[in-house]
Parts: sequence; structure tokens; C-alpha cells
Amino acid sequence: MELTNKDENASGPGESLEQLGQRFKHWRETRVRGQRIAAQMWTAAAQMARQLGVRRVAKGLRVDYERLKTRVQGAGGVAPAGKIDTRKVDTRFLVLPAA
Repeated sequence: MELTNKDENASGPGESLEQLGQRFKHWRETRVRGQRIAAQMWTAAAQMARQLGVRRVAKGLRVDYERLKTRVQGAGGVAPAGKIDTRKVDTRFLVLPAA
């Protein structure tokens, strides 16, 4: 049975790092040049990174560590201790009038 894009992007509960790695491998083998990794696959990777650690998941899936870390932080994950890269921090804020 051949995987479709829908099957490839579906995230199954209890999916292992190896299974997710197989999905990424299949995506790499079948993608069109310039095509981005689907949001559902990034979400699955970020969820797994929260459980297993960013470094382990990035290495296992062969994805960029910094991009995965940013997605984990953006999805409500715990930010690692250390220096904050201000180029990646959203500095927008809302000014409310004084009452």
C-alpha cells in the first residue's frame, strides 16, 4: 500500500521516533524540490521533542536543531535555560490607553 500525502502527515498516538523517522524519510524520497516539511510533521516532531528532548529528535529525524527548538518553544514547550537570541523573540506588544 502506497502512502498518500494525507497518510504521510497523519500523526498517530504512541508513534515512536523510528516511525516518525520513517515518515520523514518517505517525505524526503518523494518530495518535490523546494517543498517544505508539512506543518503536521513539524507538530509531531515538536511533540516528540518535548518528550524525548530536542537534540535526540533532531538527530533522529535529521532536521535542523534550531528550527525544531524554535517550534517546540513556539508550541508552548519549555524554553531552555541560557542566553535568549533576541533576533528570534517576538517584540510586538499592545499599548492600552490609561483609564
